[in-house]
Amino acid sequence: MLKLKGELRTAKEMKDEAGERNREVSSLNSKLLSLQLDIKNLHDVCKRQGKTLQENQLCAEEVIGNSSHPIALKIPD
Repeated sequence: MLKLKGELRTAKEMKDEAGERNREVSSLNSKLLSLQLDIKNLHDVCKRQGKTLQENQLCAEEVIGNSSHPIALKIPD
């Protein structure tokens, strides 16, 4: 009888530990999904900024090409 009680207690502890691990895994999966979304958003922002930079460079080159006077452009750091 004592052996059965001990086995039952051990089984309950294992069940509790498995439940705790499942909660931890679920929490980590949620954090992973959030980080993946953040990375995607940052990638999209960088892509838009890159396009804007290219457009600005093309405009500057066009202005310089159409101008008969040399123009010094100051590019911010």
